[in-house]
Amino acid sequence: MKPKDNLLEDRGRFDCLRRASNVSFIAMNLLKSFAFLAVLFWFSSFAAPKMAFAQTSIETLEQACKSGDYESCNSAGVDFAAGEGVEKDLVKAREFYQLSCEGEDMIGCYNLGYVFLEGQGGEKKLEESARLFRKVCGDTEQDGDGCYLLGWQLDQGLGVEKDLKAARAYYLQACERDTRSGCFALADMFEKGEGGDKDYVKAHAYYKKSCDMGHNNGCYNLAQSYDFGRGVTIDYKVARDLYKLSCDNGRAEACTNLGALYENGEGGAKNYEKASQLYTQSCDNGESLGCANLGELYEEGEGVERDLLEARLLYAKACDLGRDKGCYNLALLFESGRGGSKDSRQAVRLYQKSCENNHAFSCNNLGVLYEVGDGVAKDLVRARALYEKSCELEIKLGCFNFTLMLASGKGGDKDEKNARVSFQKFCEDDNDIDACLELGVMYENGQGGDVDMTTARNMYQKSCDGDLPLGCSYLGDMFEHGRGGPKDLERAKVLYQQGCDAGDEWGCDALEDF
Repeated sequence: MKPKDNLLEDRGRFDCLRRASNVSFIAMNLLKSFAFLAVLFWFSSFAAPKMAFAQTSIETLEQACKSGDYESCNSAGVDFAAGEGVEKDLVKAREFYQLSCEGEDMIGCYNLGYVFLEGQGGEKKLEESARLFRKVCGDTEQDGDGCYLLGWQLDQGLGVEKDLKAARAYYLQACERDTRSGCFALADMFEKGEGGDKDYVKAHAYYKKSCDMGHNNGCYNLAQSYDFGRGVTIDYKVARDLYKLSCDNGRAEACTNLGALYENGEGGAKNYEKASQLYTQSCDNGESLGCANLGELYEEGEGVERDLLEARLLYAKACDLGRDKGCYNLALLFESGRGGSKDSRQAVRLYQKSCENNHAFSCNNLGVLYEVGDGVAKDLVRARALYEKSCELEIKLGCFNFTLMLASGKGGDKDEKNARVSFQKFCEDDNDIDACLELGVMYENGQGGDVDMTTARNMYQKSCDGDLPLGCSYLGDMFEHGRGGPKDLERAKVLYQQGCDAGDEWGCDALEDF
């Protein structure tokens, strides 16, 4: 199954200034643009409001402001901030917002709070911005933007003591007044259990409300709710529709996840060609998982003509964009020499890079290279540590390799007792035939516990039944010598032949000596 981006878009602060609708002079549309940064949640560019009708001259606005029309003071501030009909001057914009707010114009107070928060036209005044947003939020005639930004400051601890519970309450007020960012942020808090109990059902409901109001990241997170079954029954068809909506509106991760649904045949028929188109779209927009997934299509020749060199290039791009999967897949190609020259040193470098980011398979594969000394100086201690890290990251292959090191004492102290326990678990719980073989050897030789020939024979039988050639050969040895059960030379010969025919040299040698 093709992996999808399972990271929700976090709540962030939107960037907007607002102009009032002034019956005496002008009518304005309120512009609300949203900017989301996953780490800092910060966006500093200024977005100017758009005129609905002809713009009033700055001179007329200034004169009206001096005459006590405080909405005109705010409008003059917006024009100075945007440079509409006048040279851009953020200091003057701030002064006019101040005048508007002093006249108890709530939109002027909101805009003043915004520039204090942003530091436009002067120093940041975070405590003052929080006070102003609280004032605007307290006016129930206003929309929810002030409530939202007060919630944001409480959420981030900007100018006020961080208080997630209070932030959640203000986001709720914002959402109830149909501020879509408030609904989105509220959903995010319910999703993560911040400021109160975790509640996926409520998170889903608020993502839906934000999406219905046109919040693209709300639509993306809502799609993930249906895709991964968070707060709602999994419905890949609905997820497809929502990812498409978000993708069409510029969300690259949505294009990737929609591509994965097409590739996996979730929510409809498999369509590799459509998946490749969507991955191309997201990769062209710098989305790393889209590049990695597209590389896999080129590697396998699904939906596109097979091209290992193109796969290498796409994996390299994904890796450069920070996607560990891209680094790992590129390392595999370098290690094997597929799609270009074999270069174990490059493989080591790439495995190292992604292992440092806790990519478990990379840690395991890097351990193998250190164990055999391929592309790097042989170092059993380092190999053992890498297998252990991979195991701690819950990759069974890493755990198996680490257990082999424990059993043999390579790279550290020998611990046959714990190795035997681990092999037992792998064999019984995971039906790992390699573990069954190793366990058989330990029971036969009394490593990590008592000798038990019957169990050893059973373990070899299990590994042979799983088509492991050496398991068949070892089982033949048990039948030849009557260990763990009756002697059966005819059965022994058949098992040696079975192991030899499958390429096991030990079985071939035993057959020759039989």
